[in-house]
Amino acid sequence: MLALNTFAEKFNRDNADAIESCEMQAKPYFSAELIEKASGIKNRYVISKVR
Repeated sequence: MLALNTFAEKFNRDNADAIESCEMQAKPYFSAELIEKASGIKNRYVISKVR
């Protein structure tokens, strides 16, 4: 999620004037709650093969 938030931060900073004048909307910062709401995924599991 760090990469997504870095993108949103840069986008919002680069477009601050347009966002302020309502020409475009700011990109939201991502959180676990936002991803859960958008995707419906509540849990993810990683299965590793043990030898």
